[in-house]
Amino acid sequence: MSRTAKLHTGGTITDVTDRLHPAVADAAVAVSRAIGIPVTGLDFLVPDLDGPSHVFIDASERPGLANHAPQPTAERFFDLISPETRRR
Repeated sequence: MSRTAKLHTGGTITDVTDRLHPAVADAAVAVSRAIGIPVTGLDFLVPDLDGPSHVFIDASERPGLANHAPQPTAERFFDLISPETRRR
């Protein structure tokens, strides 16, 4: 286990999208809408991915988009700003 979350200091990314409790996803949408930034990087502390408990800790108006494999984060961003690129 890494003692850091930041990629540039040795942290890693693990995609847990499929395990994330819907309450955490709902909270992310609510925070993003509340701060009014259409593309927002949000950090949460989530003690149990399968449970609803979470604490919002940080938001960034310039999230990293390239390091979220296998989720198509950068692709979705381009679809947001250029709707003609959306796949059907």
